[in-house]
Amino acid sequence: MDLTGVPAARLDAAVATALAHGRAAVEVAGGMLALAVVGDVVLVGPLAAPDPDEHEPGWDRDPSRERGCPACALAWWHDVSPGSTGAEVGPQAAPVVRDLVLRVLADPPARWRRAVLVLDRAAGTVAVHRFLPHPDCPRCAARWRPTRPVDLRAPQPAEQGLRARLPDRSAVLEHLVDARFGPVLRLRRDEDQPLAPTTADLVVPGRARVEHGSGWSASPARADVLAVLDGLARVLGGYRRPVVPVTVARWDEVADRALDPHTLVPPGTALPEAGTATSWVWGRSTRDDRPLLVPEHVAYAHEHGIGARFVAGSTTGTGIGSTHEEAVLHGLLEAVEHDAALRAWAARAPLTEVLLDEDGEHAAVRALLAARGLHLRVLDVTGDAAVPVVLAVASADDTGLPAVTVASGAGATAGDAIRAAVARCAGRALGWAARGREEDGGRHVVGAAHRDGAGVVAAGGAGVVVRGDGAASERGVGEATEVHLAALLADHRLVRSAADHVGLHALPGARHLSTFLQQPAGAVGEAALDARAGLPTGDVVAALRVLLRRLHGRGTDVVVVDQSAPEVVAAVGLRAAKVVVPGALRLTTGPAAGQAAPHPFG
Repeated sequence: MDLTGVPAARLDAAVATALAHGRAAVEVAGGMLALAVVGDVVLVGPLAAPDPDEHEPGWDRDPSRERGCPACALAWWHDVSPGSTGAEVGPQAAPVVRDLVLRVLADPPARWRRAVLVLDRAAGTVAVHRFLPHPDCPRCAARWRPTRPVDLRAPQPAEQGLRARLPDRSAVLEHLVDARFGPVLRLRRDEDQPLAPTTADLVVPGRARVEHGSGWSASPARADVLAVLDGLARVLGGYRRPVVPVTVARWDEVADRALDPHTLVPPGTALPEAGTATSWVWGRSTRDDRPLLVPEHVAYAHEHGIGARFVAGSTTGTGIGSTHEEAVLHGLLEAVEHDAALRAWAARAPLTEVLLDEDGEHAAVRALLAARGLHLRVLDVTGDAAVPVVLAVASADDTGLPAVTVASGAGATAGDAIRAAVARCAGRALGWAARGREEDGGRHVVGAAHRDGAGVVAAGGAGVVVRGDGAASERGVGEATEVHLAALLADHRLVRSAADHVGLHALPGARHLSTFLQQPAGAVGEAALDARAGLPTGDVVAALRVLLRRLHGRGTDVVVVDQSAPEVVAAVGLRAAKVVVPGALRLTTGPAAGQAAPHPFG
């Protein structure tokens, strides 16, 4: 970059202003370079280009013309480090900051459109960080687009796990993972724990919250990617983006173009008065191929919306995929899986055991569990959709911990379903067995949290943010102490989080809640289960077409809400879709109608 257009006096003045007041910008050849001081951290960049000529053809589609946006960078910064304000770097740092500015100016402008050079004086580090457009930015956030119909004509050849394409781990790391700006803050795994999942920590833009995704796979690289997909589902399926329009109306005002609330709750559940307003977002009916309003709190699990909220929040049915159809398929598979698992739990009738080959692919996992006093059983809960769904149950001997661990799995084949359920179940059970009870400030804590320098803590699977003073946010997971778990056993109404559900059933005193899982009514082989249920495995669209035909054939609609984040689509090609199946049970936390005891699913 030509430095001759940047007089030394102008540069020095901008640096001095930033150090004194926290914000400044310096005009350079290529735009305006932002400077910011947040606490003891100095941010140099991004380099915002001049406003484009919107009459010039292709200006908004040319990646080389990325404009850059300081507002986006600061929005992500405050999402990741909420409460960090003020300029604490004194004027003595001016020479260092000036050198950092010159380092940025020595590069082509395009490199710094979505990048920031960060000086952390406390840590003594200088590093380049990249960021995506922020969904709260009025300048950069992409316009909302209505949910389009699924295309069931063009084939989409599938790879492992009914995916047309799984993003490469290196692409995910390059474009999505950044400890300072997110959206994925970190990937972590307990290398000492057998079958440990990868956990992805994702910041929720605009909310200063963190959600956690889990990835289970024998391949660490694949587990990393799957953890990011799961985390994206929790973020995009939990929180409405500002550009998504909301309609506030009474049910009777929109009944001709809205999902019937009565189909979203168990029979007998009281609903608000017909004249009570609620907020709605637009989705699309796959059966009738028309736009359809969906209650906002049904589409987005953690949104309170406006007016009545009559359904418990759930991210059930949020799918992530490389195409719209792939995202819909995986959201629908999850909806079918959770419905079948919850119906089996509510019925509490003995189930058919799926016999695993003694020397088959799960023999090593069974041996690993057995060495820790845990017995593995797989049960068939396949429902009317004829998609293989199973429960994997790991039970401990006598008073061992965890007493009972349960996970569900679904797939195009029985093998896929078993593989998914066994991986989740074994990973959770072995995690308990490995950690036991860990000391944390004098308390015995199950699944102790891991703290980083920013004060963000991940614990127990559900989303929680713990500030630097250790105080939990209102949506914390609940401390899984012995006293806490004992209280849950005494009063099921206290169950509030995914960690509570799993922790309750880990107690030896809770064995009676799942006795029916230990008393199978019969047995079936994996091949026999495959013969009576399944989906095409070689094509995403073919599998989606078959599954939709089955559901539509019995009069069941499948409603889709596109929840894609345009910045994620542009970065790694991943899309999101929420799938709502009227009449299906959804995985929620806390006591639920029709359940004699809280379910064991995390």
